[in-house]
Amino acid sequence: MTVSNALLSVVAVLLLIGQSHGQQKETFKLCVPHQIMDACQDLMAKPDAAIQVQCIAGRDRMECLEKVKAREADFVAVDP
Repeated sequence: MTVSNALLSVVAVLLLIGQSHGQQKETFKLCVPHQIMDACQDLMAKPDAAIQVQCIAGRDRMECLEKVKAREADFVAVDP
């Protein structure tokens, strides 16, 4: 799975979550390794009206998992 496909999968899940929450605008924080931060920001350039995603940079996947644990991020984009 490529980086873009992994990010698109996460965005699709977030869109489904956003639709289930009704009309509230929520901002979800997606932690990605710093190497793909630009790709994340490019994908999030045109956020959906029902959901907003903020890209949070982590050193690597392990730091992103720590950010989720500390509630500094909501999701992590990882390959299976």
